[in-house]
Amino acid sequence: MRPLKPMLAQMAESPREAIEEHGGETAFEYKLDGARIQIHKVGEKVKVFSRRLTDVTDSLPEIVQAVREGVKAHEAVLEGEVIAVGRDGHPLPFQHLMRRFRRVYEIEKMLREIPVKLYLFDLLYVDGESLIDEPYLEITAAEYGYGRRHGWLSDYYLAARDEETGEFLVVGKTFKGLTDQEIIEMTERLKRLAIMEEGNRVVVKPEIVVEVAYNEIQKSPKYKCGMALRFARITRIRDDKSPEEVDTIQKVRKIYEKQFEKKARL
Repeated sequence: MRPLKPMLAQMAESPREAIEEHGGETAFEYKLDGARIQIHKVGEKVKVFSRRLTDVTDSLPEIVQAVREGVKAHEAVLEGEVIAVGRDGHPLPFQHLMRRFRRVYEIEKMLREIPVKLYLFDLLYVDGESLIDEPYLEITAAEYGYGRRHGWLSDYYLAARDEETGEFLVVGKTFKGLTDQEIIEMTERLKRLAIMEEGNRVVVKPEIVVEVAYNEIQKSPKYKCGMALRFARITRIRDDKSPEEVDTIQKVRKIYEKQFEKKARL
């Protein structure tokens, strides 16, 4: 396992300047008072590297264990920020964390004295696929259902592909259309594609294609594309189609505009 040189932050005079440099659109993250780490996983083997590419695996055994238990992929390279926390769960100054990094002996004692918390912010590589040049929003997701569907991933985020950027943009969400058996099978498939879990929501690689029916397309500020499918329902799972063959956002937008042409003729 060889660490990758991290992409470091650069200064900007103002948020406005940062947004302009990124073409008018960007994403912001909280600056945590911790240490940048890069995590490599191959099967059960996990290595943790510092910003300077130093191996700090032995200093952070709880991070190693968390990655083994929480990352579903066989191979993965992740980046994040690790911070020291007090007994109340609040962040401690950076100097406390450095005591963990420098410690070679009595690691178990330091685990109790200075616990740490990990905040992941990037996925660079997963199961043979490099994601370095991909926007991190190129994902879709599913949520666990309630009541009779408890324990099943039965609420699905539907995404269309932007033909200009290759990004998958969410256009709606549905829990309708699949039988109980299909939901069980879909849950198993999505868990194998899982990238991360956020509460009741599971983020997955966009590999499953479905055919969808809907009543109409509405304007919606909820999604980045500005549109949403109304009363969407899955009619078929299309395993004969690849993600590259899904309908594009541009086509969805044309259908949206044609709706008004039809209404004008009535």
